[in-house]
Amino acid sequence: MFIQAAAEALPCELASAADRVTVNLPWGSLLRAVLLPEPDILQSIRGLIKSGGILEVLTAIDPVRDLQELARLGLPELTDRHFDIDLIRSYRSAGFVRVENAGFAPGVAFPVETTWGKRLSRSPERLVRRLRFTAV
Repeated sequence: MFIQAAAEALPCELASAADRVTVNLPWGSLLRAVLLPEPDILQSIRGLIKSGGILEVLTAIDPVRDLQELARLGLPELTDRHFDIDLIRSYRSAGFVRVENAGFAPGVAFPVETTWGKRLSRSPERLVRRLRFTAV
């Protein structure tokens, strides 16, 4: 099943329908929602996932090239502390427990094989991170 809908307005018919939700290379408001994060949107996403299901978020940020967009979105500095502590608290409040928080070094094979993923992998400055959570 493929659904295209705004994260803040997901159809109620999808409640607890998913075993897995993947947020792949978000940008704009969705990037803000998963990295700030925004509790209402996280809870909306949580509503899609069955207990024990997985949420995976894959981001690829270039701290120099993307600086203007990150500032426009009001995102904090994306430090290890932000990923290891601040995000975890917010996701836990929305009903998720972290399973994985992996960063990928520049030059390592990009974890998603799409045209955009291949393009992003050529940027040695891009910080790629995969977050996985289990819905509780």
